[in-house]
Amino acid sequence: MSGTSRKRFSQGTLRWRSAEGDIFDDDDESGNSAKENPSVISSMDVTHGILHCCDAFLRQELLWKMAECRLAVPVLLPGLRNGERIQFLLWGLRKIYKSWRPRNEISPVERSMITQALPIVTFMRFGNANISKSKLLNKVMGTLQGNNDHPYFVDKEEEFPCAKWSKGTLEAAWFLPETVSDQRGGIALNDAITFFNLRGDALNYKFSQQREFACKAADVVVLLVDDSSYKDCREEMRKVSQMVGKHLICIVCRSSIPSNNEASIKRQGKVTKIFSKPFLKDVGKDICKELNQILWPVDDQKKLPACTKSIESLVTLCDSLNIEVDENNESC
Repeated sequence: MSGTSRKRFSQGTLRWRSAEGDIFDDDDESGNSAKENPSVISSMDVTHGILHCCDAFLRQELLWKMAECRLAVPVLLPGLRNGERIQFLLWGLRKIYKSWRPRNEISPVERSMITQALPIVTFMRFGNANISKSKLLNKVMGTLQGNNDHPYFVDKEEEFPCAKWSKGTLEAAWFLPETVSDQRGGIALNDAITFFNLRGDALNYKFSQQREFACKAADVVVLLVDDSSYKDCREEMRKVSQMVGKHLICIVCRSSIPSNNEASIKRQGKVTKIFSKPFLKDVGKDICKELNQILWPVDDQKKLPACTKSIESLVTLCDSLNIEVDENNESC
């Protein structure tokens, strides 16, 4: 790490406030102020700071290694201070290649995860839902698909202290089937999917660019909202449904078990509302079934192809949202 990078890290990342004002100078969402113990930093924030200190080639190596360990990698990286542009890490992700067995294919393939077109599913939350979004994603990609538990996304319930600077990061991880699906009651995802995860509260105005990018890039948005604030978020939910390419799945998180002991699913146009039971496994099953129906619809017993797009193709979206593309820098 160069001297300039060390100075930037210490002044821009480890201080709670800067002369320009820190993006996250308020208390975290759990109500605990990190100012009480500024020497304790979450692993997410450490990673965020390190990625800002790297040159383009070292950043690419780190992101490749994270992907090799099946960890989520940042696609949109917020700046350290107010006024700094968000970065789209196209160059940083260029080195990531993965192998999997596509639907209806006999042999596995190896592809660049930047140029390969896949369905994109974005997870985000409004307010403080009582179901962990990252834990739910890990369940959908892991045990519900017959895989072992794996922390693809860092779960805030297991992260202490809560992340502060890395909020607003848009992460990506890939579900890649390795064997022929046995369907497991309809919850086995039919094919490969790019999953996006927007860190923090998507209602926060500071994350408006990331939210718009994540919605417009996605074929499906899975939105978590607590039942106590569901009615207050209807207008924002309508905006999300207008931006998303194909469908919005709204998970209304109940804090208690409903009297009929069943999740209620309501479909209207391009919006599906799932009034969930407070159990991750049950919610995850509902999401998997909905994704299969939305992304791989069946028409007259004939399976139709899913909507797909590559991460590389999202450059045009960055231009419209004033998001900096790292590949345009001279150092790349």
